[in-house]
Amino acid sequence: FSDAGIDIGADTNINRPATGVLGFNINSSEKARIDSSGRVLIGTTTEGAAAADDLTIASSGHTGITIRAGSTSQSAIYMSDSTSGAAEYAGNIIYDHNDNHLRFATNATERLRINSGGQVLVGTATAPAYTNRRLTVYDSTNSGTCSLEIRGSSSGDSRLYFTSSTTSGQLGAYAGKVYYGHADNVMAFYTAGAERL
Repeated sequence: FSDAGIDIGADTNINRPATGVLGFNINSSEKARIDSSGRVLIGTTTEGAAAADDLTIASSGHTGITIRAGSTSQSAIYMSDSTSGAAEYAGNIIYDHNDNHLRFATNATERLRINSGGQVLVGTATAPAYTNRRLTVYDSTNSGTCSLEIRGSSSGDSRLYFTSSTTSGQLGAYAGKVYYGHADNVMAFYTAGAERL
């Protein structure tokens, strides 16, 4: 024990690098601190953006967090504004290791799921019968009516492409298209890269 803190061997130390700050040194350099506002900083002495600075993790390379659970359990992040009831998990991201699906919830209700086969399910947890159907959108709240919106500006357009290539300029990248021009309110249909209707 000393004014410098608590020494644990020659190169490990718990100290007070600034007023109201608790620092943790390993290999003779600071690795983490709790600052005077109670924020936890790992790998840095500078907090993140003000709206999300309670925990900041930094490094000079790839940086991340691992949440490890059992093979039949869940890894989860909860967004809460209460200490009881559904408000404790109003917003959440959960990975279920039992069947390897990832789900996202708002207002304590699942809204989007990516299943183990990579199918994206919006508004439902039930996958379509065919595995090549990669996106399913379902709405049970509006008398069975479900919509998908593609929004462009009033002077721009909205487009839906059907492609077989990821290379710009190749016909397969824009072979099929449904096009709506908002400036002149025209809808067009394309096949083989050319307007047909």
